Amino acid sequence: MDQLINLFLSNPLFIIIGIFALISFMSRISKAGQTNQRQEQQGQREPNKEEPQKIDWRDIFNQEEEKAEPSPVRQEQVEPSSYAPSQHQESEVRNDLYDRLEEMKTKKREAQERVSRQKQAVSAQQTQSSSSELSLNFKNVTGKEAMKAVVWAEVLGSPRSRKPHKSFAQPPRKY
Repeated sequence: MDQLINLFLSNPLFIIIGIFALISFMSRISKAGQTNQRQEQQGQREPNKEEPQKIDWRDIFNQEEEKAEPSPVRQEQVEPSSYAPSQHQESEVRNDLYDRLEEMKTKKREAQERVSRQKQAVSAQQTQSSSSELSLNFKNVTGKEAMKAVVWAEVLGSPRSRKPHKSFAQPPRKY
């Protein structure tokens, strides 16, 4: 037994594990004590799992009886004339609706005019761009421009996989 204690005390790893175990154990105990004190102070302590909860069946039956009794419903008589708007209010509502209709018509006309102006502007731009087409002047092509054109043709052209070639040259046939 004495050798076992000396082994644990001589190895620092065992000492560190023991210290952390004691600290965690003590913190759990203190947290449990604090929560119990708070619950007792608030009067909301939950009964232990070992203590059976006492159920008062009379309270449950009284609640059901209270729910079963319907409360008297007050029925108020509402005069139908209070719902009907007066002639003056009807004419105001109609005037407001007519004004809104006129506003919507003017907005629609303005929108149509804007669309027609935009269409005219786009068609004018198209006619200008078609008249200023790209003019190719092959008389003034230099050697560098020709090399650039070949490179761009290879870059922008169809891929090599679309133009297959034989990778192995076949020997000529002897007759």
